[in-house]
Amino acid sequence: MANLNLYGDNYVATSGSHGADISSQRCDELDNMALAFVSGMCRPRVLDIGCGFAAQSLRFAHNGADVVAVDIMDISQHLSARMKQEGLPLDKIVFHNTDVQFFLKNNVLDYDVIYSQRFIHYLNPLVALDVVRRFYNILSDSGRIFISASGINSELSTDYIGRDINVMQRFEYLKDQMRIKHGITERVCLYRPDELEWLFKRAGFKTMNIWESAFGNVKAIFTK
Repeated sequence: MANLNLYGDNYVATSGSHGADISSQRCDELDNMALAFVSGMCRPRVLDIGCGFAAQSLRFAHNGADVVAVDIMDISQHLSARMKQEGLPLDKIVFHNTDVQFFLKNNVLDYDVIYSQRFIHYLNPLVALDVVRRFYNILSDSGRIFISASGINSELSTDYIGRDINVMQRFEYLKDQMRIKHGITERVCLYRPDELEWLFKRAGFKTMNIWESAFGNVKAIFTK
């Protein structure tokens, strides 16, 4: 099987329409930054949005965090088995098998870290702005958001018809070749770094760092 990208990742299916699970194969720079931040805190509360198979949630838990993980894919049995195997208390990670909007509307907790890799691009940009505003309301004053989005400068944008559309109206399907290769059959909004930054600034966040990966995806860290 050919590698999925220049990092040598393989296609590990998630929901069947939302691409591959990368975190279960390796930690990237953003993952490591988030773990370093968590490890310096006393029992932080972490929210992992679009957790996939919860590989990063498990890493957070091993670094002392209490984790709330959210995904529309039901990984409850998989996660329980992994936690038992790795010697973690079963209440160290609380999993919610639900839609992120439903979760955020019913959430009653505040978080020291909000983490989300390769998820926000699956939201209509207007919905994404509402989600980011809700993030602002539940992030502690000293907390940080570690987030990534599929990028307009990645190979995913090959013949992508949303390339020249204003970001707030950009929500289109990938072309067949990219859709098949990456297993992404949902509509997506691919971002430039300045566009993702604008979305978060509009919700009140400040930028700590934002960059493009070698693949062309956008990585960012935001604070209040």
